[in-house]
Amino acid sequence: MHIHLSNIWSRLMALVLLSVGILNIIRGNDVALGILFMCLSIIFFPVTSIVLRDLFAIQIPNFVKIALAFLLLWICFHYGALAEGYYPEIPFISSNQTL
Repeated sequence: MHIHLSNIWSRLMALVLLSVGILNIIRGNDVALGILFMCLSIIFFPVTSIVLRDLFAIQIPNFVKIALAFLLLWICFHYGALAEGYYPEIPFISSNQTL
């Protein structure tokens, strides 16, 4: 079994986005955004890539996954529950605050 950096990165992104989605549903004020994060996190699991490739002959390129990951993380930090202040125990500095 070969361990590739892309598989580790994909699994890490999938778990991060899945947890962000769950946190948005539980404590956030935007359930739809949490469901969106959870649904899009499925793309990053390596098993999904294998199923899409074998059953439907569709392969999502890594640069698309990287661009989607940056976009979703930007949405998370700009519009999600973290940016809205639902987690006061997590230090977060928005664009309106100063150090």
